[in-house]
Amino acid sequence: MAQGWDALHSQQRTYHLQQLLRRIQLQFDRQRQNVRRPLDVARQTFRVRVELADYSPQMWREFEVSGDTRLDKLCFQVLTLFNVRGNHLFDLWAGTTGYQLPLLDSGYEETASLTKHWLGEFKAGDQLTLNYDFGDSWKFIIRLVATSGVPRRSNGDRAKLLAGFGRGIIEDIGGPTGLTQAAKDDLTLNQPLDIAAVQERWGAAITSLQRHYE
Repeated sequence: MAQGWDALHSQQRTYHLQQLLRRIQLQFDRQRQNVRRPLDVARQTFRVRVELADYSPQMWREFEVSGDTRLDKLCFQVLTLFNVRGNHLFDLWAGTTGYQLPLLDSGYEETASLTKHWLGEFKAGDQLTLNYDFGDSWKFIIRLVATSGVPRRSNGDRAKLLAGFGRGIIEDIGGPTGLTQAAKDDLTLNQPLDIAAVQERWGAAITSLQRHYE
């Protein structure tokens, strides 16, 4: 009888946990849908250069994107360009302000939600840092090189890859040090990027990675 009672309580705990997670997800979805971007962020296009820190030779990407690209979308754009699979957490920093996904946002003054801010809130010359996998410590330095007044389609969906070098990271290999060792055996890790091929699959890769974190 005790065994059956324990099983019943176990089922109830599982049910209540599922309900709690469901309510959190619904709250997150409502918050994201209700956020409206400032009108002025859509009036510019940014040229963005991203470099993988602590790695030689330089592994980098350069692309154009609209100022109304939300910061979570910017992170997905950058991560997919470096072949990230999405098995680890990430955050974005601008100076002393950290931006995180809503469920990870601490609510303190030094943190903000990635889904409530846009690239257009920054200006040419600003630098952001995207950290991925706090164990392997991948760090991507994002520099806003230049801007123009000609906007691309809404929310950065038509971001255009301009140039790049290096194939991308290998997850769980030990960060830049491990990648350096791997490049000694695999020379294709350090070579010019096939811009047309990457551009063709970039949109689908962004969508897939975004769903991975939802």
